[in-house]
Amino acid sequence: MDDYVKTEYKKLQQKYNLPEYKKFNDVFEIVSIEENKSGKFANALTRVVHGKIKFFLTFFDPFLLPQPNSAYMMIVSKDIGRLREGLLEVYKELMVDYNNGYLVLLKGEKEMMNYVKDIWKKHEAYKKKLIKFIEELNKIVLKTTDVKENKGYLG
Repeated sequence: MDDYVKTEYKKLQQKYNLPEYKKFNDVFEIVSIEENKSGKFANALTRVVHGKIKFFLTFFDPFLLPQPNSAYMMIVSKDIGRLREGLLEVYKELMVDYNNGYLVLLKGEKEMMNYVKDIWKKHEAYKKKLIKFIEELNKIVLKTTDVKENKGYLG
């Protein structure tokens, strides 16, 4: 399977000046792409990159739309407000990139590969922002001592 992915990637890499295979695979784990019988490797590659954006968005969701019955959110909700504004900006950027992933899948190979290159360029910045947010979040969790025990009906 790795040979298939590497061969197909190299074709697109030469045609569209994509990043080096090993570095790209280390970030996006494209080796997991199964042999595509339709012959549209560009679509599969775009979906993997698009999936990475979705992974980031999914992580941020609970902080922007907290669930009231979440113990985790109960612990961090008091202090998360100060991080929420910066978080919303990153979320908007990710959402635009996520939407663009759908858009390019409807257009064509050239647009898909431009999207792949664009996300490759942005990935490190997104990763740094995510790391910073998680580190701040951990500080909040570790300093939180004001968790009220709910002694309601336990069924």
